Amino acid sequence: MSLRLYMSMLQAELYSRIAWYRRNRSLLVAELLWPYATIMVLLGLGLGFGDIERYQETMGIANVILYLLAASATITVSLGVLDNAASIGLWHRWLGTLPYIMLSPASLVAYSTLAGIAAALTTTATQILSISPVVVALGGLQSLGVLLVLASILLIGMLPLTMLGTFTAMTALVAKQEGNLLSFIVPLIIMVSGVFYPVEILPRSLEVLSRVVPLTYVVEAAKLTVNLSSEPWRGLIMATYSLSAMIVAYNLVGYVASRLGEKKVRERGY
Repeated sequence: MSLRLYMSMLQAELYSRIAWYRRNRSLLVAELLWPYATIMVLLGLGLGFGDIERYQETMGIANVILYLLAASATITVSLGVLDNAASIGLWHRWLGTLPYIMLSPASLVAYSTLAGIAAALTTTATQILSISPVVVALGGLQSLGVLLVLASILLIGMLPLTMLGTFTAMTALVAKQEGNLLSFIVPLIIMVSGVFYPVEILPRSLEVLSRVVPLTYVVEAAKLTVNLSSEPWRGLIMATYSLSAMIVAYNLVGYVASRLGEKKVRERGY
């Protein structure tokens, strides 16, 4: 298929997302307020049952508010991408439109992947827009560069998660599951990624597992980005290298497995 067809599909997905925001403004407001709701809960727990300074020292962060904003934005974008990519097949099966999608020139794998990419673009935009006032207020105008780097990291980091969502979608269709398999996968991903605590405190088996979860490196890169230390670049570059390896591995394996799953769905029926 031509690049023009893929771009048209992506444009349609973006239009659909924007229309969804326009007709469900409460959803947009919820996305914009979500980082602050997360901060209030975590800071409330921290002030009530823990020590904020100890938490900053343990996590290796300079400003707990900046980090929690970035971490919350990372989780929100990740969940949006995974859910959009993984649910698209189920939505169309429930609506009765899956046969038409399967007979279209584009593959269902491409359709699901582009849905995840559209979610990454729109959700990243809403989250950066949401946290930017506080980030600029705390870090000054130089933090605009931090926001730009953070947005880039989120978009790059969502590539392997998009393919994971696509693979989950094909698996659900092959298994003829009516529920979203991500409800079992997402809690594990969040638990081992070290979003709100260091992965070193996890059991050895989960710590090893965290090294093959892309979100771990997205979180690490986000932490280094918002830390506003004088020399964050070496660690940030290393995290980016690891994330790049995850992108290659996840997309190669995920694409082959997803295409095999789509072929199986075509053979067995919808």
